[in-house]
Amino acid sequence: MNLLIIGINHTSAPVELREKVAFTPDQLEVALNDISTHAGLQEVAILSTCNRTEIIASGDNIQSLRITSWLADYHQIDPADLEHSIYILTDNEAALHAMRVASGLDSMVVGEPQILGQFKDCFDQARQFGTLGGELDHLSQTSFRVAKKVRTETAIGKSSVSVASTSVTLAQQLFSDLSDCNILIIGAGETSGLVGRHLVSAGIKHITVANRTLKNARRLAHELGGSAIDLQSIP
Repeated sequence: MNLLIIGINHTSAPVELREKVAFTPDQLEVALNDISTHAGLQEVAILSTCNRTEIIASGDNIQSLRITSWLADYHQIDPADLEHSIYILTDNEAALHAMRVASGLDSMVVGEPQILGQFKDCFDQARQFGTLGGELDHLSQTSFRVAKKVRTETAIGKSSVSVASTSVTLAQQLFSDLSDCNILIIGAGETSGLVGRHLVSAGIKHITVANRTLKNARRLAHELGGSAIDLQSIP
């Protein structure tokens, strides 16, 4: 199998760069077909979370430079900005990395459960948009089985932890009574939603969601019983 993973994550790049190369769900159909054409990829999937963006590809004569160039062009950033933050993994090393990611072993908070769903979704999206073939499907199924085995046979999933839950726990340690605090959540994505739900469970009553797209801020604010503003309205 000619397998290649090119990406950046929380250990290789600062958050400012990770934000620049992230993909929203609405971008994936165009992005997957665009990279397939421009980089000559037979199969490709894109995993994009708050802490990582990875392009997972399989095929003959894959050229990593074409993929990194496409990534920089797509997000309109200087390729030099990626040079020291990108990692390139091939074949067995790439397969092992995929299994570690799916199992939560490569996460910022080791063992966090959200990554398994995000990992599965990235391959489901590739299948939906026509860029998933037999090799990547085999990789996804194998990685998913390994992740389930890790969670079943080890204690990694014993405590339900995530970046979201950890941040709220830390806030509870810093403030004597979170219920009296006014909370501003910046962003309306999956992690912001998790943080918000943990805050509500902790008794927070005053939550404001700020996001570049006001519609998405309102959607999350409605779920949390809070209010919504756009980023320009942050005091």
